[in-house]
Amino acid sequence: MPEVSSWLESLESDHVMAGSTSFVRKFLCDPQGVGALAPATRTLAGSVARAAREAHRRAAGHDGVLQMLELGAGTGALTSEISALNPVLVEKDAAWASLLRLRFPGLEVRQECALETLASLSAPCGVVSSIPLWNNPQSGQLKQLLQSKYAEGLLLFCVLYTYGWTNPLRKGVFRHAHRASFVPRSLPPACVWIYQ
Repeated sequence: MPEVSSWLESLESDHVMAGSTSFVRKFLCDPQGVGALAPATRTLAGSVARAAREAHRRAAGHDGVLQMLELGAGTGALTSEISALNPVLVEKDAAWASLLRLRFPGLEVRQECALETLASLSAPCGVVSSIPLWNNPQSGQLKQLLQSKYAEGLLLFCVLYTYGWTNPLRKGVFRHAHRASFVPRSLPPACVWIYQ
């Protein structure tokens, strides 16, 4: 299909490329794992970053020191907006993890599954997640780990965005949960949630 091929080429040439690996091609090969056709838009990344700074400020207290993890950092669209919070970047895709190391040499990058990262938590932290919960086959496990680590006092806050309208952690143990924003200028439109 020449039309599809030409469409893909035009998207890739318009900053959809992540090094030699296309975000679009990854989505077409694994829509449940990638979750969107393109990285977070600047508008969505800015909205998530505002929510992350607010949650981090509340959780960190007076000294302002609290480790933060970005789960599913992808190509770094969100990382660019939250890098001042010095997050540890977690990305299971080898090509994207390599790209993150190049783009953010001052940040720690872990090439591993977010489930492993959460399961091994041993000190309090905050989490910002770009992992799609709406259609991801591991979303049940991820939700369960987020809730159990919160109950154990190891997860002080969680900021995530979802392409669904409803609260993705509505049956959770978090004391406070609210939709921080709705971002229509995203592909697809997204909601940003804060849990504390």
